[in-house]
Amino acid sequence: MLLAHNRFELVVGGIPKAPTAKSKPRWQEKIRKAAEEGVPPEWKLLAEEVSAVIIYFHRHAASGVDVDNMSKPILDALEGIVIEDDGFVVQLTARRTKLAGDLEIRDVSPELARGLGSFDDFIFVRISDPPDHGEIP
Repeated sequence: MLLAHNRFELVVGGIPKAPTAKSKPRWQEKIRKAAEEGVPPEWKLLAEEVSAVIIYFHRHAASGVDVDNMSKPILDALEGIVIEDDGFVVQLTARRTKLAGDLEIRDVSPELARGLGSFDDFIFVRISDPPDHGEIP
């Protein structure tokens, strides 16, 4: 789902798959298809520095999901649809978040709200403006 000119958000239900010969094509295709459906016709591929946020939200154990391994196939799947090349990603935030009863999520976008209301396990992806390179996070 497009939120602004240089901001794209997407949720995809399921458990992220680390890149293996067997799982990578199916998981990437699922991400790719969701991105194609979420990009409006007037979208122009981003061919400039961007930031990426990838969060795996889960209700149960997240065993076997390493945040570093889950990011690569997701960013690869967005190539040619949202971003021209994943080499334009200059900042990446990736994490796992357990959806427990006491978790309070602030500033929920409509796309994230859709994920929270629709799936037990899902990924949330945001592609947005690049960071201020003069500021250390």
